Amino acid sequence: MKCKNCGKETEQIKAGKTRALRQKYKCKHCGKVYTPSPKERSYSEEIKKQAIKYYLEGMDFRRIENLMHVSHVSAINRLKKSVKVS
Repeated sequence: MKCKNCGKETEQIKAGKTRALRQKYKCKHCGKVYTPSPKERSYSEEIKKQAIKYYLEGMDFRRIENLMHVSHVSAINRLKKSVKVS
């Protein structure tokens, strides 16, 4: 392992796991805790476009959440970003 903060490769120790069950490490040189390969935290563009399409067809955000298994807040934020306010 190589520390993302200081770049040292020695004295990297295990420091628990993330919520996604990925291993975390701690650098004994600088004290930084990091995950070597963090999990992607975003929905795919296809899912984002589909959620917007459902909204434009008249579906409410809670129904989109249940149907697509995405957060209704994410759907709302995505819609706000896609609509340009004049």
